Amino acid sequence: MFVRANWGHGPVYLTRPMRIQGACVLADDLFSIGSIEPIGYGLNGAGKLVTNLNLGIEIGAGTTVAQFSGALMTANDNWREGDQLTFFVGQQYAGVDGMPRANMRAQKVVLSLDDQTKLWDVVTSEGFSTVDGYLATGMVLSEMGCAWVHSRETSGQTKVSTQRLVVVSEVLGQYQTYEAMKAAADSYGGINKNAVYLNPQSRLNDVVGSSSGSGNTGTGGSSQNTGGNTGAGGTGGTGGSNTGGNSGSGGDTGGNTGGNSGSGGDTGGNTGGNSGGNPGSGGSDMN
Repeated sequence: MFVRANWGHGPVYLTRPMRIQGACVLADDLFSIGSIEPIGYGLNGAGKLVTNLNLGIEIGAGTTVAQFSGALMTANDNWREGDQLTFFVGQQYAGVDGMPRANMRAQKVVLSLDDQTKLWDVVTSEGFSTVDGYLATGMVLSEMGCAWVHSRETSGQTKVSTQRLVVVSEVLGQYQTYEAMKAAADSYGGINKNAVYLNPQSRLNDVVGSSSGSGNTGTGGSSQNTGGNTGAGGTGGTGGSNTGGNSGSGGDTGGNTGGNSGSGGDTGGNTGGNSGGNPGSGGSDMN
């Protein structure tokens, strides 16, 4: 589900050795999918992540869970006692091996009008602070990704809000460039018209060139992600024949791009592509 939902959204390119060694790059992908109204949030001028949840109070060291719960439910119709608010924060860092790594942690509070526990004894100011009365992060985002998720237990089922991880990271940008895509492709054997197309519409066409004529439809390979790894796509078939002096060359299909999800896992997929021939059929993804 998350592979399909995030497909094509800001791909991240990792080389084969990085994939094997479990490298991870935080990306601003869809983080949760559900039926509860999403929480809106965005970066302010100071670099803090601010939600659209108006509390009407300023959270401080003396604020209790009951006070926070009452403020949230009073100013926002979609919240009720027993609901849970969870704040997720992922930290991007370089491992001792130089590989990009990331970890994810979460903190939650269950809304209660009777709980007199200090809010910051249950959660921290990282994701439970205020900016002008609105729920916000207490820190400026830097080499990290954050998201809040609203959840509710209903008839034994957990309902959640649909949310996207917001990432502020120079590392992310480094692995979304043409150079990163070319390096990733080279680590799997390079780019040529008999190999895998990572992106048929990209500048790689300048390297590969295009073929003309009619050709048979190639069949893309399949990719499989396990434990945050990006699978490698298969090679498309070639076909075509010369008829009446026409040069017919079969198109190549298949392509594989890997992108890291904000939750630390990886998303993968393949894209069928064919120059001058019939469209290739892409392979399947599994996460």
